[in-house]
Amino acid sequence: MATYKSFLNLHATLLWCYERVLGRALSHNQVNAGVWFIHRGRVRVEIAGNTYHAFEGQCMLVPPVERMQFFTEDAEILSVAFRIRWPDSTPLWDRDGTVRILEKEEAKGLYQASQQLIKNTNNFDYDWNIQHAQMSPKEFFEVQGHFMEWLQVFLSFETDLNTQDEISTYVQRARTILTQLRLTDHLDLEKLSADVGISLPHLNRLFRQQLKKTPRQFFHDRRVEYAQKLLTQSEVSIKEISLDLGFEHLSHFSKWCKQNLGKSPRKLRKK
Repeated sequence: MATYKSFLNLHATLLWCYERVLGRALSHNQVNAGVWFIHRGRVRVEIAGNTYHAFEGQCMLVPPVERMQFFTEDAEILSVAFRIRWPDSTPLWDRDGTVRILEKEEAKGLYQASQQLIKNTNNFDYDWNIQHAQMSPKEFFEVQGHFMEWLQVFLSFETDLNTQDEISTYVQRARTILTQLRLTDHLDLEKLSADVGISLPHLNRLFRQQLKKTPRQFFHDRRVEYAQKLLTQSEVSIKEISLDLGFEHLSHFSKWCKQNLGKSPRKLRKK
């Protein structure tokens, strides 16, 4: 939950909505949120090593994350693309970067709302991106009103939303704890989440949304940054740096440096 005042900072934008035959095979990178109803053909989406497929008669809800999407040449789809973001670019909805696939009957209400949105916006002269359409202030607010009606239907399918107040508080608290940990300390993620006051999966999700990394990666990056800075910019001995990071054997530290910094400590020191 968030306050009304917080929601006033949300930036919601309809990018396009159409129902048509694509006419050619498409493959491109996108970061917008999307809803696709597949009337014919199929689509494949690749996100962070995971692959999702949707076929004729299915609906795909695609989060606003970096991805590659591939449509077959015979694809006919209904597409609605949009953005809902907080001022720091955190999306209101992102499903942790996973795609949701529904059968058309399951998403019947969303399909009807999408068709109505297209009907209410198809009198403007634009190719496919409604942001390029010429309109009066009155027409703009009418379009926004139709988009908000559509969003209410869409959000009834997606209740796990990111509120700005929640993200800022929890992530800031966890970052403070992680920054104060000694680099030799064991990272107890369960204790961290308990200290912050939310579950570990929830904390991981908020970190990925706001910082683009997990708490474990945040702490790991601190260690890597410390090693790189001291090896390249100081006269502190390699053995001392190794001990500062909790390595009992130089060979283990050397292997860790090669994995994380691309070179051995000695080569980094020479550089």
